[in-house]
Amino acid sequence: TLQPDEAQAMDTTIMAQNPGTNYASGNWLTWWSNQETRALIMFDLSSVDANKSISAATLWTAPYWSGLANQDWAAHEVLSSWSEATVTWNTQPSFNAVAEDSYNVNYQGGGISQGKPWMDWNITILVAKWVGALPTNVTVDLGGDGDKEFKMTGEMDYRETTADFSDKLNDYLSTASPTYTDKYGNKFIDVPVKAASETTGSLSISNISIEYDWTATVFKNPKNFNLTNELNQLMLDIPPVAGMVNMPLNIHTETAGKLRVKDVNITYNGGPKIITPPPSNLSLDEDTAVSHFMDLSLYFNDDFLPSTMLEYEVFENMKKDKVVVDVVDTHYLFVDSGTVAALNYNGQFTVRVRATDELGFSVETDPFTITVNPVNDEPVRGEEEIPDRSLSEGGSSQAVDLDASDFFYDVEGDPLVFTAEIDPAATFEGENITLEIFNTTNEMVVWAHGDFFGDDIPVRIHCDD
Repeated sequence: TLQPDEAQAMDTTIMAQNPGTNYASGNWLTWWSNQETRALIMFDLSSVDANKSISAATLWTAPYWSGLANQDWAAHEVLSSWSEATVTWNTQPSFNAVAEDSYNVNYQGGGISQGKPWMDWNITILVAKWVGALPTNVTVDLGGDGDKEFKMTGEMDYRETTADFSDKLNDYLSTASPTYTDKYGNKFIDVPVKAASETTGSLSISNISIEYDWTATVFKNPKNFNLTNELNQLMLDIPPVAGMVNMPLNIHTETAGKLRVKDVNITYNGGPKIITPPPSNLSLDEDTAVSHFMDLSLYFNDDFLPSTMLEYEVFENMKKDKVVVDVVDTHYLFVDSGTVAALNYNGQFTVRVRATDELGFSVETDPFTITVNPVNDEPVRGEEEIPDRSLSEGGSSQAVDLDASDFFYDVEGDPLVFTAEIDPAATFEGENITLEIFNTTNEMVVWAHGDFFGDDIPVRIHCDD
C-alpha cells in the first residue's frame, strides 16, 4: 500500500470558473460533474518491482461532501507532465478520453463522516503500464509446432482481442491421435496451447469456444413399448409423495452393448381446469334477456378436449326465483331478467358453473357476481277509471285527486307529475272550458266560463314521473 506524503506525491484541483488560479495550497480535492472542475493526482511508483506481475491496483479516495446527488465521476490517465505548484485550468495536462473506472454518486451531503463508503478505483492495468509490467509482443502457438497462430506487437494493456484458430485446429485434429477414450467410446485429443510474452506481465486466455460439425453414424433397432396398463397399476400401488408418484425404471440387457431409452411420453387426463376465474363485473339491465351473456369456454381448458366441447352447467343460482341463468349453444351463459317473476327486479346475485369432460372429470368455479341494473320504467294506467264530472254553467267541478285512487302508478314508486288538455280533437269551439291541476296535491278541477254549456266534453290526462 502506497500512502505518500507531500514530498512523494502531487495533488491539486483545477477549475474552469477560475482558469488562471492554482489550488496547490487547498486541503481538499474537488471535482463536480455539473461544472468544469477536475482533480489531479500523481504517485511515485519507483518502488514497485516491474519484474513482478501486477495482479491488482486500487486507488482509494474518501468522499468528504457531495453537493449534488446522481453525479457521474470517472478516473482518467494523464498523458502529459504537470506541476502541482503551477498547474491551472489553462495549463492543464492532456488525458486519455477512455476512463479507467467510474462511479455514480447517488447521495447528497456528507461523505465518510456520515457513513458513506470509500471509493475504490480499479487502475490495475494503468499501474502495470506505468511500471512496465504489461506483456509485450504476445504470441500463441496452437499445437506446439512452433508456428505462431496469434501475434501482437507492443504492449497488451487493457485491450482484449479475439482470435480465430479454426483452420489450425482442423489441421491439427486431422493428423493427431486420440489421447483419451471415455466409457461410451468417444475419443478425445489433447491440443497443447502455448502463450508467450517477451516481458513479465499478466496474460489470460479465456472463453474458449469450439463449435464443430459432426454427423454421427448410429446403428439402431428401435422398439416401441406401450406401458399404459403397467403405469396405471403403479399409480394405484405406489403412494404419492407431495402429489407426485416416483416410478423406478430398470433397464437390463443380457449382452454387452449400448442401449438408450428416449422419448418417454406419459399422457394423462387431469380433468378440466379453470384458466382464469369468471369476472364479477358482469351486468345486464332489468327486464332483458341476453342469450350469449358470457362465453364460458374462455375460462376453462382440458388436456384432450377443446374448451368449447366441455359440458357446462349452472349448478348454483342464488336468485333462481327471479332470474333465469342457463347454458345455451353448448358453452354460452344465458341470462334472462325479463321473466314475469323477475319483473322490475334489480340487484346483485352470485352464480357458479361446472365444466365436465367426457370421462366425467369436472371442475367448479367460485361464486361470481351478476348485477341486474335498475331501469326507470314509465308510469302505467291503473285499473280504475277516472270518473266523469259535471258542473254548473259558470261554476267548477268537484276536484279529482289523481294520486288517491288507482288511476296511475309507477313501479319504482317515483312521484307522479300530471298535465291535461281539454277537447284534444277541437270538437267544441271557444275557450269556455278550462281546467287546473294543483301541483302540491295533484288535484284536478274543471271550470265553465260565461254561459257556455254542453256535454261529453273530452279531457286527456298525461302522467309522467
